[in-house]
Amino acid sequence: MTIDRRLIFTLAWKRARSMADGQPVRPFFAAALRAVWALAKATVVAEAGVKARPVINPAGWERGNVHRARAVANYNARLGSYTGYAGW
Repeated sequence: MTIDRRLIFTLAWKRARSMADGQPVRPFFAAALRAVWALAKATVVAEAGVKARPVINPAGWERGNVHRARAVANYNARLGSYTGYAGW
C-alpha cells in the first residue's frame, strides 16, 4: 500500500473535522496528524518485518508435513498417479 503526503493529510483532516464539532479545527488537526503519522510509520515497520521473514517450508506443501507426505503417498499407492490413470 502506498502512503503519500496527500493521503496522510486527508485522513488527518477528516479525523480532525469529525472531532472538532464546532470548535477550532487547528488543535484537533495537529493531534490527528500526529496520530495518523504514527499509524503510517507503524504500518511501514510492520510491512517491512513481514517481508523479511524467512521461508518456513522451502520443500513445499507435500513434503513439509510428515502426515501430509504420508497421506499423499498412500493416495498415490491406492489410486496410482495421474498419468497412470489417464493411460499415458
